[in-house]
Amino acid sequence: MAIKDLYRVLTSGLLICTLLVATSPLMAADFPPAKGTLGSLIAAGSVQLRGVTVNQEGTLFSGDAISTGINSQARMMLVDGNQVELFAGTKSALTRVDDKLRLTLNSGHVGFKASAKPLTIGLTGFEVLPGIGASGGVAFLGEDYVGIRAIVGSVTVHNASTNKSLIVTSGNVHVLNLKTGQTNVPMTQLASVRTPSLPSSAAPPAAPPRQTGAGGCCTAGQWTAIAIGIGAGTGTALYFVFRDSSPSRP
Repeated sequence: MAIKDLYRVLTSGLLICTLLVATSPLMAADFPPAKGTLGSLIAAGSVQLRGVTVNQEGTLFSGDAISTGINSQARMMLVDGNQVELFAGTKSALTRVDDKLRLTLNSGHVGFKASAKPLTIGLTGFEVLPGIGASGGVAFLGEDYVGIRAIVGSVTVHNASTNKSLIVTSGNVHVLNLKTGQTNVPMTQLASVRTPSLPSSAAPPAAPPRQTGAGGCCTAGQWTAIAIGIGAGTGTALYFVFRDSSPSRP
């Protein structure tokens, strides 16, 4: 009888525990966020994510290709706090590498506002590493030349082939030649480069719709290429600027 009574007690206890667990409320906070999610995107104009046109918003995952059309732009809010703005004519890809985010830029131009865990902007043969809290932009000037500007803070540019780095300090611009690996390209060397098709500051693309919520979005602005005469000859010097303005608030 004692063994039967003990068996009944254990069985009853097990059933009570099962009922308590089964009827406990489940909270969304009890579940960790999906590890594959890298952030969100807000689109204005013609924006493609993973080859599909985004109407307004999209979720970002590792390996995603993001491209913007004419008079279009995309604003990305990443899970690590980084904020990136892709302007018209930009082709890029977002990946997670060793728990760090990397945006590979193939064409066009981007603006960024780095968090306490800055992302990496990848170029052919180079890596652009913003400092903590830095803001600025990276822009293609033709097919081979890329300009890097630091608005706030500093940006480190690492040459993968030579393993050397240089620092672009606040308010300065640095030009790279991706084809030859040349750094600190003088403006006069860009005389023979075809003027890149970048949007004019006089007619900026429509800004993405603002959202309500905590946090701010990346610094508003865009890269601009301006062709100016440098004498009686046909040479043209190219330079670019990042249009300064206060960060927009979603």
